[in-house]
Amino acid sequence: MKKRDKNYLINVLLLLLLIMVITSIYQKMDITSFNMAFSWYFILLIFTIVGFPISYLIFNKFYDRGYIFAKIIGFLIPGYLTWCMASFHIVKFTYTSCLIFVIIVGLISYLYLIISKILKKDIKDFTYDMKSKWMTFYRLEICFLIVFLLVAYIKGFNPDANSTEKYMDYGFMAVMNNTDYFPSVDMWLAGANINYYYFGHYLLTFIAKTAQIDISYGYNLSVVTLFTITLFEAFTIGFNLVKRTSSNKYLPYFGGIISSLGVNIAGNFHYVVFNIIYPALYTVFHMPYNNYDFWSSTRYIGYNPDRVDKVIHEFPNFSFVIGDLHSHVIDIFLVLLFIGLLLAYLMNDKDKSYRLEASSVGVISLSSIMMGLVLGAMKMTNFWDYPIYLVVIFLFLLFYYLAKYETFKEALLMLVYQLIFIFCLSQVFTLPFTMTFIKIASKIAISPYHTIFYQLLVLWGIPIFMVLYYFLFTIANSIPIKIDKYLIKNYVQSLRPGDYFILIIGFSAIGLILSTEVLYVVDIFFDSAPRFNTVFKFTYQSFIMFGVCYGYILPILYNSSRKTNRSVAKVLIVLFLLTCCYAYTSTEQWFGDITNKKNYKTLDATAFLKNNTLDYDDVLAIDNSVVIEYIKEHVKKDAVIIEASGDSYSSDNQISVFTGRSTVLGWTGHEWLWRSENSNFDYPQLLVDRDNDIHKFYSSGNIDELIDIINTYKIDYIVIGYTERKKYGDSDLRLYNEDILLSLGEVVVETNQIGANWPTYLIKVSY
Repeated sequence: MKKRDKNYLINVLLLLLLIMVITSIYQKMDITSFNMAFSWYFILLIFTIVGFPISYLIFNKFYDRGYIFAKIIGFLIPGYLTWCMASFHIVKFTYTSCLIFVIIVGLISYLYLIISKILKKDIKDFTYDMKSKWMTFYRLEICFLIVFLLVAYIKGFNPDANSTEKYMDYGFMAVMNNTDYFPSVDMWLAGANINYYYFGHYLLTFIAKTAQIDISYGYNLSVVTLFTITLFEAFTIGFNLVKRTSSNKYLPYFGGIISSLGVNIAGNFHYVVFNIIYPALYTVFHMPYNNYDFWSSTRYIGYNPDRVDKVIHEFPNFSFVIGDLHSHVIDIFLVLLFIGLLLAYLMNDKDKSYRLEASSVGVISLSSIMMGLVLGAMKMTNFWDYPIYLVVIFLFLLFYYLAKYETFKEALLMLVYQLIFIFCLSQVFTLPFTMTFIKIASKIAISPYHTIFYQLLVLWGIPIFMVLYYFLFTIANSIPIKIDKYLIKNYVQSLRPGDYFILIIGFSAIGLILSTEVLYVVDIFFDSAPRFNTVFKFTYQSFIMFGVCYGYILPILYNSSRKTNRSVAKVLIVLFLLTCCYAYTSTEQWFGDITNKKNYKTLDATAFLKNNTLDYDDVLAIDNSVVIEYIKEHVKKDAVIIEASGDSYSSDNQISVFTGRSTVLGWTGHEWLWRSENSNFDYPQLLVDRDNDIHKFYSSGNIDELIDIINTYKIDYIVIGYTERKKYGDSDLRLYNEDILLSLGEVVVETNQIGANWPTYLIKVSY
């Protein structure tokens, strides 16, 4: 078959597959969810068109010209500009302002691309390149849409924003969707601004607002988007890394697929040990065995065996399955974009001479500017990743310039020039955020606990072995090199660019794991579980980095001329693929039988409110849903409500979360962390006072005290629901001052659909 006919056949088959997927899920999804998914996808396609010129210029040495990164650039830059203008109160955060900045960025980026090509006199080459790459773009877009729709369909089997930290994540998006300027008010601390790393939540809200989709659907479509984008980002990085190194035609596809699986699908080796090896042994020896819980892969250290040092070690597949939109999850797409930018920086190197002189002139480039922006966005999204990737870029540039320049002096000088520029740029980009943000955790201490060695091996032994083996492989390939004071420089220059790139990523991942055995970042858990957050955030990035390493090291070893390397690669591939089976188990346990249409629900993250129960006595939350709908439709967006203060990770504060209206005090544990100014982790007096005021409000018979509280917090609406009755009422769940509260204004909602003797009220304050 001729190449042209083969390409035509592949394109037709992809189109037919897309039609089959659309037809199938259309029959199973509710029409509203289906339409919302397509509306969301359409705006992502618009972002791709907007971001393509910049992506093309930065990733012009990538085989696919960084097509998938265009989607991110297309909403990152206009989203940042909109946020920046709204932060300085120049424009409001509205659908119109979002659309205007998208159009402006699109026009400027295309103008910049055309002018740059005209100045370089390669407009004909650009035209030819676009004609030759249209098929690649077509296939990537079709595959992206197929995955996006399939993941959206699966998400509909468990869409509820009703566990873990979903209340917080949903509340951030809801309150930002209501805001005109930034920072947004805190939905759990009326009168105060959000003091958390909210920029990632903002970007997702920006997409929802631009697509004109309510957060109730936008929440789950954000999860779907993050999974799909990161899957293709990982594929692009793996594909181009291998293609840069190997001439094998099909090996880059292998690398891309392995990277995608490694970042998005794989679990850790705990799954293989406890769900494959152990059950097999227990079966042979006829011993009882408990069924595997996919959560246990993330709760091993400190839990099995039980110890004081309890930590969590989550990874992307677990996060995507449970559907959190927490900062560490959102930041994955920025992390992979940053790694892609480093790879593009490496691949765009045109000068192969080792007799160069350091100069600050070549420091400023589109790639370095983009690195500064992405680093800044990471700082505002998940601060933990900011210092991590500052170290990564330091190591990358150090190796890069050691390989490029003849002397250490020239290499180090260029390193300083470039680092200063990117670091300062990232600081400038984050100014609107840092000017209003109060630092939370800043102390570092010596770790009082250490992980049991075999647990380290179970969780990270395989990828660590892979990186170390490949390191020894590169050393063996570089011999003989002259052993003198230039040993390191000679070794670096003997490596292929892809080799030192992946070794930097791999050793950074190992370093993050080992560093948690020595140091930890002090936070509110310092007394009970000091390493809890440090191990979590550091090893999360290790897992992502190892996923990228899998996509390069395994294909290169598998294609090696040495039999030992091929044998090692085959064993590692088998073990790696076994960890990928985790995705099947996690999906089955969390979403149920996704082949049964009857199990499908919706993409509405708030639909559960009509048939779910509160934490207290299994009481239905349907009355809360009535209040929520009323507030969303009839109450001004900056209104303040009062409801019971809440316990973290509970069903408390549903009204403020799902309406995006601020309450006097919400989840107290989270507010404690956010308000621990400059690492002072004593419980803030501010929260104590508010908690006492709320208790007084729902129990005091002194109307003057109640009016004083209303005036202090500028309360517009009073909620009297089951939660308030349970926390502050008598044994019959009646508030001691219920009649007085009802007299403070007009009852705009009265509902009692649960059938008990405790109606839910929403009172519009008239004082």
